[in-house]
Amino acid sequence: MLISRNGTGERDALPSYSLRGYEQIEKIKAKLEEECPMTVSCADIIVMAARDAVFLSKGPRYDVETGRRDGKASFQCDADNDLPPPKSNIVDLKIYLSVKDLGWKDLVVLSGSHTIGMAQCGTFADDRLYNYSGKGMQDPSLNKMYAPELRKACEAGDPNDPTPVEMDPGSPYTFDLSYYRAVYNNKGLFLSDQALLDDKRTRDYVARMAAAESPDEYFTDYAEAMKNMGRLEVLTGENGEIRRVCSAYVD
Repeated sequence: MLISRNGTGERDALPSYSLRGYEQIEKIKAKLEEECPMTVSCADIIVMAARDAVFLSKGPRYDVETGRRDGKASFQCDADNDLPPPKSNIVDLKIYLSVKDLGWKDLVVLSGSHTIGMAQCGTFADDRLYNYSGKGMQDPSLNKMYAPELRKACEAGDPNDPTPVEMDPGSPYTFDLSYYRAVYNNKGLFLSDQALLDDKRTRDYVARMAAAESPDEYFTDYAEAMKNMGRLEVLTGENGEIRRVCSAYVD
C-alpha cells in the first residue's frame, strides 16, 4: 500500500501494474480510524477484505487471524522476486511456494482464486496466443475452441494491452469449481493455470474438483490454504506499525 515517489516500491513492480482496489482499502481504513483510531492495520484490512470478497462471491466464510502490523518499507524487488509470474511452469510454481513453506496443495488450492476476477490481456496473450516459448505460435495446450475467443479480445504484439478478460470464462463473479473445470479442459487463462496439469498431485486435485458435485471439500481446503498464506512473514510489535493512512509515502 505504501507509495514510492521514486517509483521503486512494490506498487511499481511489473506484477503489481494491473492491481486495483487501493481506494477501497483506504475507505475501509478511514471508517475504522473514526471508530477505533490506530488499532487495525492495513494488512489486517486486506486479509479481511479478501475473506469478505470471497464470501460475497458465494464462496466460503472462513475465520482469519488478525494482529498484524504494517511494514515501514516497500521495495519493488520484493514483488518481483516473491510473486510467481503468470508464465511460470509447474516446477517454478512449486519452488516459489516452497520458499514460503507452502506445499503443492496450497498451490493448487490457492490457484482456484482465479475463479473470480479479470486479467489484462498483457499478462497472458503473448505466452498463450501469439508467441509461445518465443516460437511465434499459439500454446499447443490451449483449448482450440477457447483460443479464438481470446484472440478477439487481445491484440498481438501489445505487452501492455489493458483489455480485461475473465479469468474463469463465463463465471468471473462466482466463487465456485468452474475454474477447475476450465483448467481440466485446457481453458486455463495463464500458463501457470495450465501448469497445474503437469504434476500428478496437482492434476489429480484439479480432476477431482472438476468432477465434484459439491464445493464443500474445496471450501474447506481453501480456508486452510488462506490461513497458511496469511501467516507468512507477519510483522508484530516493533517490527511493524499502525498508521492512519495505508497509502503513505515511503520516500
